[in-house]
Amino acid sequence: MNSFITQPSDLVTDHAQTRQGFLEIALEKNKQADPYVDQAKTLLHEILVANSPDDILDLSAIRPAVLTASGLSTKALKYLTLEDENEAIEQLITKVLEPAGDKFRDELVYRFLLIKGDALGGRMRNIVGHIAQRRLIQRIASYVDTLGLDFKWFSNTTKAWITTDILGLDASDVKAFWWQIDGHDYVLAFNLNIPTVKKNVDINLFKATPETYGTGSEIISDTNSMIMFGELKGGVDPAGADEHWKTANTALQRILDAFSEIDIPIKTSFVGAAIEVSMSEEIFNQLSNGIMTNAANLYKDDQLSEYAKWIVKGTQDD
Repeated sequence: MNSFITQPSDLVTDHAQTRQGFLEIALEKNKQADPYVDQAKTLLHEILVANSPDDILDLSAIRPAVLTASGLSTKALKYLTLEDENEAIEQLITKVLEPAGDKFRDELVYRFLLIKGDALGGRMRNIVGHIAQRRLIQRIASYVDTLGLDFKWFSNTTKAWITTDILGLDASDVKAFWWQIDGHDYVLAFNLNIPTVKKNVDINLFKATPETYGTGSEIISDTNSMIMFGELKGGVDPAGADEHWKTANTALQRILDAFSEIDIPIKTSFVGAAIEVSMSEEIFNQLSNGIMTNAANLYKDDQLSEYAKWIVKGTQDD
């Protein structure tokens, strides 16, 4: 159990931490929006040659952007013919651009950004989870670096183990870590579909080497190498905290039940960004009763560092 959790209130996310989480997401959202803004600027430049909305049909270079402005997604375009696409553009011209008069160029760019904004919202729902994983990865990497341990990381992109400056790694590309401590090898992997559980698990700790982990498909059926499975919830909105916890709690109980059926002891943990009072009491009770092994608030530095230390030491107590 995390030594910085001595009562339920220790887990609760306070206003300053909620603020920090929202600002971190806002910063990431702006970063993710930059390519769309650049596309809009390019679109505005290219459309300057159009003297009227009807001219847009002849501008093949910006056709993909015009189709976006018309409301068609990339997925939708797979099912449409050239005639369908032209009809969508014509509808855009007659119902949106022509009524805008000489502001039709601006209107086209606004519509483009509006549709892209919806796509950005979809991406951000996934990115929130990536932000949480990045925070956890960076804290574990810092701990490994502080102890001066041998270390490698497995790249999502190259599907290979890489030795590099641990503090300079691209956390978004990390699928797994390997390190060695006190003569023991450990691999921490993210987002694996564990056959024993029959579900995807966020945090997966194994007794393993890079060779026994392989690409990830080799290790997921080796129950003897499994040490701990955990849930990571990065959403910072207090309004959704209870629902995130219910989902995580169900997943953790499924893990315990699955390993109980095959009589193999397994440890579990929970790391969350938004932890409210009611759920903090449930989490603390599970920790106190030994149902869950460890937990941490993603935005409480002491708890996160202690959790990282616990992971790096293979969940062994000092």
